[in-house]
Amino acid sequence: MSFVIARIVTNEDGATYEGGVFDRFLTIEANDNSLLTIFDLEAISTNIEEGSTYELLLLATIMVDVKYYPPDSAVKEQPRFQAKLLNMTWSSPESGYLKLDPRLLYSFSGRRGSWVLAETGYGNILLSRSAVKKTEGEIKTGGTVTWEESRFDLLAICRQVDP
Repeated sequence: MSFVIARIVTNEDGATYEGGVFDRFLTIEANDNSLLTIFDLEAISTNIEEGSTYELLLLATIMVDVKYYPPDSAVKEQPRFQAKLLNMTWSSPESGYLKLDPRLLYSFSGRRGSWVLAETGYGNILLSRSAVKKTEGEIKTGGTVTWEESRFDLLAICRQVDP
């Protein structure tokens, strides 16, 4: 399974206090040459280099104008983002990453996390379960979710990709 393979364009400090960096902001260039801004809540990207290419596990959260289309139903518009639902209860393996945000494995309450795994034109990503559940109708694997805006969070750096 492949997640988003992208070149790191910028890697900048976010919140700082007394010399410590608490989070980071990345700009990545996806495989279709589009630029995406990525929020790194745990600053796991601190040592990755601009200009290098990595496989990244991203979470689309705080999704705006979310719509659901059942399997075999045509998408009726040209949304900014579109994803086919692959697995409604995907759980991450506990190892195999260069760097990992603990939210990938466990929720803030300490329970083992599960996510909505979806396929996009950028690669596979995770979707916010709460945003997907807010759409109308019964959500099924094979359906399509569209949305106009979201925040993308970095949950894992899977591997560096050779140029």
